[in-house]
Amino acid sequence: MRGRLGLVCLLAGAVSLGYSGVVPKSADKVSFEPKPLKIGDGWHIVVTYASGMQEHIPGFNNEAEAREWLTGIGCRVWLRARGYEK
Repeated sequence: MRGRLGLVCLLAGAVSLGYSGVVPKSADKVSFEPKPLKIGDGWHIVVTYASGMQEHIPGFNNEAEAREWLTGIGCRVWLRARGYEK
């Protein structure tokens, strides 16, 4: 799905905080945009959170690899590792 800032990997759910309860984390507030590196070869994915904070995921040889990661399991695993569960 293409969002305002690029491709969006959607997963919604909640992360358990143990005895303190459950806090929902909506992955639809996270956007992903594949971009070429400014210096050198290759691509990275710029992740933008609802707060505006950004994180970069490096290591892609080209745009096709970055987009494949976004549509494959890589994006879902990355989100789950940060507390976004299906």
